[in-house]
Amino acid sequence: LLSLFKSHPVIRNIKIYDAKIALEKNSSGKNSIVVNNLQTSEKQPDTEKIDIEKYPIKQFPFGGLEVKNITADIYGKKYELVDFGIRNYVRHENLEYSGWVKPYDTNFPFVAQFSEYNKDRKIYPVRVAFGTGGEALIADIALEGTSKVPIDFVVRGEIPNLRKSGDWFNVDILDVPKMKINVIGGMEKNKLSFRKSFVSIGASSLVFSGTYDWSKSTPKLKATITSDGINIYKSFPDWFGAGQEWVHPKRELNVFHDMPLWGSALYNLDVDVDMNLKHFIVYRSLDLSNMKTKFKVKDHKIYIKTDMGFADGNIQAIVDGDISPVGEYNVQAAVVAKSMYIGQILKEVYVDNVISGLPVNIYLYVKAHGSDMSQIMKTITGPVMLYSVDRGFAHSDLVEYMYGGD
Repeated sequence: LLSLFKSHPVIRNIKIYDAKIALEKNSSGKNSIVVNNLQTSEKQPDTEKIDIEKYPIKQFPFGGLEVKNITADIYGKKYELVDFGIRNYVRHENLEYSGWVKPYDTNFPFVAQFSEYNKDRKIYPVRVAFGTGGEALIADIALEGTSKVPIDFVVRGEIPNLRKSGDWFNVDILDVPKMKINVIGGMEKNKLSFRKSFVSIGASSLVFSGTYDWSKSTPKLKATITSDGINIYKSFPDWFGAGQEWVHPKRELNVFHDMPLWGSALYNLDVDVDMNLKHFIVYRSLDLSNMKTKFKVKDHKIYIKTDMGFADGNIQAIVDGDISPVGEYNVQAAVVAKSMYIGQILKEVYVDNVISGLPVNIYLYVKAHGSDMSQIMKTITGPVMLYSVDRGFAHSDLVEYMYGGD
């Protein structure tokens, strides 16, 4: 009460319980919450006259904030937050915010530390640590002094349950094993760069670097991806229904399940990606080895070239074509596959005692069109030639299937 009679009243803590928030648009597309009197000056400020503040953000005018049982309806999507708290203080000349977020049944603590402006480097050093239930996720960031753009950052640590993270934002994500990351990069005014960054998910790992530049009318994505081993079957078990008995769905079977190809997004993008994968296991132990792939999109044209080992043989393929403004592809593909052993394919998908040996060659040249993989597969036309180049052996399971067991 005494603080009310002083010249500067102090609010120590704010608590908000059981609040409901709704944001919607009317028939004309305007938001239900409108902020007025905001003007944006086209004139850029004179950087020489900008006063550099002590910290990159202002300190809260109160000691802490606690929020419990908040529900929000944002344009028809429901969000919930069970518990959230944050407090701020200055310690060792650093401005710190610490607290916790509890979206459901687990508390995740966090600490954000903002250091004073470094005159020599002309940056604000920032460190953020977030508890995820495993190894903490830590970000070291250098904010440019005037624009506050993160010109350098390193993010490392563990994400033990990606599905839980998706639940916070009302996004359905398949179960993914523990993810470890070490992402290094930086931003400029219209460019995001990554330098030799590392991600591992379960039995898979990859190293990537590249840039995303949106300074021109057509954004450009350039990347290089390398890996000693990616195992889709083990890293994403939900994709294969691991541990679940397969039940025939009440529809026509469709192996590609209308798999999207994101043509509308690629139409407005220039892409140049190189991939080098030593082992790419797509199912059980079915391995695409020493896979080298070039993927390009420029001026609404797509080009893919790949060379890989498969089933003790080799596959070379080229795909090129056009992308329409509505995201439909019109493509042609040529594939040459040599000395692929049918017996090895069956062995790698764990089908034994059927066929061994039997190497084959495949030549094809086909055309297709569509906006997703299902449409592409339905419209494929063109010659396909497949023939054996050496002998194979039929084993007892195949013989019994063909001729019976009596």
